[in-house]
Amino acid sequence: MTLNFTENPQMPSIKDVHPEEIKNSLSSFQLIDVREPDEYTGPLGHIEGAQLIPLAAFCENSPQLDKSKPVILICRSGIRSAKASSWAKECGFENTYNLFGGMILWNEQSLPTQS
Repeated sequence: MTLNFTENPQMPSIKDVHPEEIKNSLSSFQLIDVREPDEYTGPLGHIEGAQLIPLAAFCENSPQLDKSKPVILICRSGIRSAKASSWAKECGFENTYNLFGGMILWNEQSLPTQS
């Protein structure tokens, strides 16, 4: 699957993908939410199928992920997930994307969430 993405303005090596680009093909990706557990189940909810791996534990848990399947990294606003995307690249992941605007933008676009 080919995604339309933009370069992250703060981290040019990171690919930002917008919610509308992935909303109908979520099963094609590994969805990794790097927020804390209380955020994952909090008011913004999470995307169905997203696996919770808090940013602080990302590097130690990255070996359990499939490097052959594209990864979408998710956080509240897109900042922590951009950092996680950078770390994923350092760990050998080639197809990593940062969810632009994070769960804030996902919710603003009235896309489905779980609590």
